[in-house]
Amino acid sequence: MRSRVISVFLLAALVLAAVMPLSAQDATGCEDGFRLFEHEQLAVDPVCVPDNPQRIISLDMPATEFLLLNDIPIVGVFGYAADEISAITPGLADELADIPRFDWPPNLELITELGPDLIIAFKDSSLFYEGMEAIAPLVVYDAAYHTDWKSSTAFWAEVFGKQDAYADMLDTYNARVGELQAALGDDRGEIEVSAFVPSADYPMIWLADSAQGVVLQDVGVGRPASQGVTFEEGGYAEGGADYGFVAISQEAIDLADGDEIFIFSWASTDPEIAAANNAYLEEFNQTDPLWQTLSGVRAGNVHIVGPHWFRAQTYLAANLILDDLFANLTDVEPTIPSPAAAYTTVEDAQ
Repeated sequence: MRSRVISVFLLAALVLAAVMPLSAQDATGCEDGFRLFEHEQLAVDPVCVPDNPQRIISLDMPATEFLLLNDIPIVGVFGYAADEISAITPGLADELADIPRFDWPPNLELITELGPDLIIAFKDSSLFYEGMEAIAPLVVYDAAYHTDWKSSTAFWAEVFGKQDAYADMLDTYNARVGELQAALGDDRGEIEVSAFVPSADYPMIWLADSAQGVVLQDVGVGRPASQGVTFEEGGYAEGGADYGFVAISQEAIDLADGDEIFIFSWASTDPEIAAANNAYLEEFNQTDPLWQTLSGVRAGNVHIVGPHWFRAQTYLAANLILDDLFANLTDVEPTIPSPAAAYTTVEDAQ
């Protein structure tokens, strides 16, 4: 009788293990070809990920860029990420052109049809990734206040076992930062650099914990008092706290002042929209009456830059920001090639 009871329990355990989702197998280990992934910024339970995934659905912009740069196959991608990567680094547009795209929220039926062996995403307040764990192993990056390229890329490099690739990226980035620091000199911390998005409806300043702010902090330049703080430190009552920016009113435009002011807009692959965005920046800079009262504007230190400043969370976008800082704040031609240069035009990437 006792042996029969033991057999029943053993059979039940085997059945449970067979139907148990991979994310729940952390107590017993993963199947062959999988490894358990745990991380402090993992927004889901520890999950068994494939050692060599070949059908990845990527719903995160930094992850998508990392996959492209490391020739890791993608079978589905978040539409906004594909569009913005294509607009910011058009040399990658061809690689994204034929990959199925997802709207917000992603269509679970389409995800199922694509048969992914891994789904990767970022945590969003809408929790749009719910239900995907039943289709394939799901890894969700909890950006929280870590939207900079280093935090996210280090995370994805660990997911894919590509830590060496991330180390090479970091070495190049740090070397370029060091060269820029030398060009700016020891007094670079006294230069207050403002990052601002003019808009008739939603003007934004970018704070110390934004992806842009981390790049500026790495370089060691100063920030205006309104921007050299985190969302909480600044006591801001509204705005996109999770992404390091805050909306300001037109009457509070002085919060965008600085010794050097970089203004930019969002990315678009539509030539007409991109041209309209650039035209708005030019017109705003030349005609807005309150803007004209700012000291940095009166000094002629406004720099209109590309939409990579708006989506600065990727390795290539961060390096494009370094390019702009070299070009606008120094007279030095960098000796370390920008890794973004090969992707800024379609011709260069071929």
